[in-house]
Amino acid sequence: MELACSLQGIVRWLPIILAGFVLFTEVFEFRLAVQHCHWPYPKSTYADVEPGTSPYGVVRPHHLAIVADPQITDEYSYGRTGFLLHLTNFITDLYAKRNYWFIESVLDPDTVVILGDMFDGGRQWADEAWNVEYQRFRRIFRLDHQQNTQRPTIYNVVGNHDIGVGETIIPGAVDRYQRTFGPLNHQANVANHTLVFLDNLSLDNTHIPGLAANATQLLDELRAHPKPFLPRILFTHIPLYRPDGTDCGPHRYSLGTSILQHFGFQYQNLVREPVTRRILESVQPEAVFTGDDHDQCWIHHTLPATGDHPDPASSSDFRIPEYTIGSFSLGGGNPRPSFGLLSLHNPTGIPTAYNQTTWELQLCLLPNQISLFIRYAVVFIGVTLLLGYHTYRQLSRETSAYLTIPTSSIPFRNSQSGSPTAAAIPMEDLNPGSIDTYRGQLYDEDPAPPVRKCAANLVRKTLRKIVVTCWPALLTYFICTLYFTI
Repeated sequence: MELACSLQGIVRWLPIILAGFVLFTEVFEFRLAVQHCHWPYPKSTYADVEPGTSPYGVVRPHHLAIVADPQITDEYSYGRTGFLLHLTNFITDLYAKRNYWFIESVLDPDTVVILGDMFDGGRQWADEAWNVEYQRFRRIFRLDHQQNTQRPTIYNVVGNHDIGVGETIIPGAVDRYQRTFGPLNHQANVANHTLVFLDNLSLDNTHIPGLAANATQLLDELRAHPKPFLPRILFTHIPLYRPDGTDCGPHRYSLGTSILQHFGFQYQNLVREPVTRRILESVQPEAVFTGDDHDQCWIHHTLPATGDHPDPASSSDFRIPEYTIGSFSLGGGNPRPSFGLLSLHNPTGIPTAYNQTTWELQLCLLPNQISLFIRYAVVFIGVTLLLGYHTYRQLSRETSAYLTIPTSSIPFRNSQSGSPTAAAIPMEDLNPGSIDTYRGQLYDEDPAPPVRKCAANLVRKTLRKIVVTCWPALLTYFICTLYFTI
């Protein structure tokens, strides 16, 4: 009896429980993942702290979020068409938009840098179709709200999925990118740092006049700049060269693997070694941030201490960290998409010494959407079994009542008085078939095999309970989805 009461109570509250479960999974799971991330403190902030000031010191660091390879899915992504393509686009867009919404609302970055590959098939699209995909990009990164002065400034780096790479770069895609996002190569002064945005895809291109020249010109300008200079941070798409087998560090999802040089149609995994050396010697960055690989990889490059060194007095080699940020997209092949949080702190504006760190990076992992789908499947199976068991118990009680024959309506054997209630028929003298037949005659019902009839009732009533129980959860999912898609 206690089991029946407790089971009945669970079933009664199950619609509210499921609605809360969906709300947590669709909203709070993502919010908590972003909220778990914190802006790091550069070491230079500690020297700036005065009594009574915030932990940041006198001047709050500049907060910069780094997003790599949003790579909006399209018909070039997996060869899907029709409903399956629309479903894929819907799920991946919702995932990216929801995460970016929480990045802005919870972390409130001052600046956002997107490290290329905005679209998966961007280089192949004709202008009309590309504009449709671009509107999806605008909705995901809330560019329609950019007029709001509280929104972060967004910088973009060109990727091979946007224009191609090397000799396979598509001139029309280059023109379209520049009309929409601005120049391929440029620099910006942000928080007393020089942010360098370099198109390293074009440095191997010879068939488009002037294309490689733009990147070369920027490198020459940076190399010729008189020293000392403000700290430089380099943002580019393809990871820089490193020897095969270089360890990618503990943050890589595919542990034990490294980024190896491979070339293919419209892609190459690493910038060639001579080009890499030229980039590092010209820019002399404090740090390099790249994308393209879809997985995390943290390494160091080494430049020999020469007269061009930022700190010529130093006798040690110049170590330059490179951080490859994992894909922001659910469809990027990495089950744990990620983004980076970069804090910049150089309040005085005075060129820093070689060994003074004015920046700090924090990697943030996003929810594993596949595990959330599995969680939904497990919960649905559990709910189905629970409601099926609850229905079975109800039908068992009804069947027990069904097998209770009214004694006043059956002539009893061995009854001398003839009273209809004098004795009961021994149940061993009856079988379920005769009982069912007799009940059918008594109540004008068509006799049916009890097992088959009960099974049909069990399935029908269980399905009805599933619909009644799950519709609040479905409504909650619809509202959450609508909230993040409008």
